[in-house]
Amino acid sequence: KAFTPISATSNIHIYGTLSWGPSTSARAVTSLFDSSSTDAIATIMMHESNTEMIHSTILCAVASGSTTTRTYSMRTGPSGTSYTVRVNSYGSGSSYFSSALPTSGIIIIEFEV
Repeated sequence: KAFTPISATSNIHIYGTLSWGPSTSARAVTSLFDSSSTDAIATIMMHESNTEMIHSTILCAVASGSTTTRTYSMRTGPSGTSYTVRVNSYGSGSSYFSSALPTSGIIIIEFEV
């Protein structure tokens, strides 16, 4: 969904969590993006075995700078090429949660400074 800041002088706090699991014991990189840039505004790398799901969490604060509508997104992927990373599942595609209970998401809060 698109987000439109109310004020050009506010701060935007973005809290994102992405649940993932690799196909084998491996590392994954998870990043937060603003629709106006191809560069990540925050990144984390984590390691997990293929028997568990892990939750990458990013908390980031940015200046709004304008009242232009924007979209924030999180992306994840393997740090190597010999395995895959699955969002909201792990291993061979097993899931701890049903589709009725999302496990990944983004919360955006705007604060006037």
